[in-house]
Amino acid sequence: MIKIDPDFATAIDYANAYRELGMQVVPALSPSDNRSWKRPAISTWRDLQHALVDDETFLGWYGPKGSHVHHENLGVICGPCSGHLICVDVDEHKQPEAALWFSSCVEGFNSGQPFRTATQRTGGGGKQYFFKYRQGYAAPTIKTSIGVDIRGAGGFAMLPASMHESGKAYEWVTGLEPWSVGFLEAPEGLLTEIFRLATMYGGMAYREPGEGVQRTVTPECVQNPFGRMTDGREGYMTRLVWAHIVAMYRDCPIRPSDEAFAAEMSKVWAIYERKVVSRIREPETQNGILLEREGRGISLLQQKWLTAMLQWDEKIAEWASMPAPQRQTAQESFQQTRRLAESIKRGLDIDLETGEVLEAVAEVADEFAGSASVIDQPDVYEVLDERGIMALADPLWLVQGLVIENSLGFIFGAPGCGKSFIALGMALSIATHRELWWDRSIKRSGPVIYIASEGSSDLKYRIKAWRDATDVKAESQFYLIKQTVNFMDAHDRDKLLRSIKAVSDRAQTPPVMIVVDTVSRAIPGADENNQADATLFIQTCDLVRETFNCTVLGVHHTSRNGNMRGSTVFEGAGDALIEIQRELGSQVGTLIPKKIKAAEDGWTINFQLRKVLIDSLKAIESLFAEPTMAVVKSNSDWPEASICQAVLTAMKDAWNAGRPWSSHAQTRKEGRYAPVHMSKWHIKQELAEQMIEAWLTEGVITYEMHSTKLKQKGLKVAETRAEVCAKQLPPTSAHFSQSED
Repeated sequence: MIKIDPDFATAIDYANAYRELGMQVVPALSPSDNRSWKRPAISTWRDLQHALVDDETFLGWYGPKGSHVHHENLGVICGPCSGHLICVDVDEHKQPEAALWFSSCVEGFNSGQPFRTATQRTGGGGKQYFFKYRQGYAAPTIKTSIGVDIRGAGGFAMLPASMHESGKAYEWVTGLEPWSVGFLEAPEGLLTEIFRLATMYGGMAYREPGEGVQRTVTPECVQNPFGRMTDGREGYMTRLVWAHIVAMYRDCPIRPSDEAFAAEMSKVWAIYERKVVSRIREPETQNGILLEREGRGISLLQQKWLTAMLQWDEKIAEWASMPAPQRQTAQESFQQTRRLAESIKRGLDIDLETGEVLEAVAEVADEFAGSASVIDQPDVYEVLDERGIMALADPLWLVQGLVIENSLGFIFGAPGCGKSFIALGMALSIATHRELWWDRSIKRSGPVIYIASEGSSDLKYRIKAWRDATDVKAESQFYLIKQTVNFMDAHDRDKLLRSIKAVSDRAQTPPVMIVVDTVSRAIPGADENNQADATLFIQTCDLVRETFNCTVLGVHHTSRNGNMRGSTVFEGAGDALIEIQRELGSQVGTLIPKKIKAAEDGWTINFQLRKVLIDSLKAIESLFAEPTMAVVKSNSDWPEASICQAVLTAMKDAWNAGRPWSSHAQTRKEGRYAPVHMSKWHIKQELAEQMIEAWLTEGVITYEMHSTKLKQKGLKVAETRAEVCAKQLPPTSAHFSQSED
């Protein structure tokens, strides 16, 4: 039997007593912790609303070595997790309306006799009455303006012997302790009155004293650059709640249980929170908390949900009886976009506003390699024999040995590595009809469309820096789309196709390349690791590529393990995967083609990010990416042949011993950084780096994977070229120009 002596009981005693009564008791904040202190001290407390926590979790708080045994404040999460507990908080000592409302409930629903249920006095002087509510009742959590607060499903109430900011402790009314009288089953009339109260005063979300709604400036756009809603959020919430509850009724017209009620509302909240964003800018604070501060959070959604549920047998039933709208599947949506693409390919006149076909021209007849090469039957795929295969067009390079025409590629690397500067330089070289990009032939020039959803504000400085550094004066066919284009959305896909068509008409030729910078901004709200989402993005890229016979180049990020981020679908679909590596703070980096579908890969090009002054009066600078050249100070700096041979021997021994040297500075902590080892022969770091680069260029050494298990790469001596160093002279002219392979 539970016995609590309020004069000597500890927080552990109270917590165990409450838990024995089936209450979801959790540690709570104290007035000294936070101005809004009447809340759990556990950040994940909303995850505990559905079921009583296990013994291990509870003992972690209130066991002999629990984390909260010395904290006196604690409280209860109401709702299903506490056996369908609801708390009615009445500030009758402050507001006459509260006293009048509760006395009318006593008179009307309990024959004028006081409710004999667990009752406590708060530290502020009010009273809180605890009841159990029936299965299937949607218990609201709401704060009203008449001094009556309801803590139902997901609500939280402080419990004795917590301390109030007034200095007084919460205490149970003598004779009405929960272990003395238990929790009264709430009369049906009281439950109805609570619902009526929640509906009438539903405009005020539940907030702790002093925590008002934080007003924010209405933005100019409905969505932010990430595609998340910043305006019209309450209307969106209303539609989301109503549509979901109507769908629930269609599935089953029986009112759901509390557990199902809470689960379904959680689903709606998860969708809402993912689609909208707070206007308050606090990066360290969760979006859901910020939305709540704006009055656009979980409390408002809960109000709307309760209001809609009150109309379950009336308006909800009426709406559910109407035919359900036919939603367009992702496949149907994509097929709609494909039909638009086919219209563009056939040369139809497209209305740029509506995308409707205004005037059809003669349909293009299908052209095949020849009747002998094609098995042509109704409703079958085109099948080529060997003769037909040989008649196919040869693959053509856009940038020699790196990017092929009409292909999909990715430039990827860590944030700040310089990948956008490199992609921009390639795009501008193609758009200005240059013959070379980084000493590689450009085989096809023409319009380039750059979708820069990320970092477009300083793009004009980057372009100016590129022109100044390359001294290119030629007119450009470079075009920018600076808005976020959602490759997952049917409307945005159609709009993109029409926009590219408009550029094609303006330039009087289709684009040569479309650059998407970055991929993550082009798939807002999607899961990069999800195969279906990644496939839809690739499908959109392929649709653009096939429609305009152009190359699509995506700029993407790396994951924590150094690979291209997201699903392997990206890597599998890419005809070219180009990794950019650059140490933080260094101006020098490396371009590594990880995959080139139609040529050799694995070679490297070193590059540097050089500052270019573009406005001396305003002191504006920008960066320019260019290939670097290995330069040796003078002939006398180069070590003699015996030292070169000794260095190579030591490098070979390190490889064989399983500790390969590396040219990357980050391996210094592992003891594998080559210049450190070469300092034994009094070779300075700068010269050591030049020697390694020259040897890599000459093929004296290679950079290879030593251990796939450890993902460890290092420098390996090429046996057939090692003798070169026995007579090594200062670098030849080849060291002063970038290697092609």
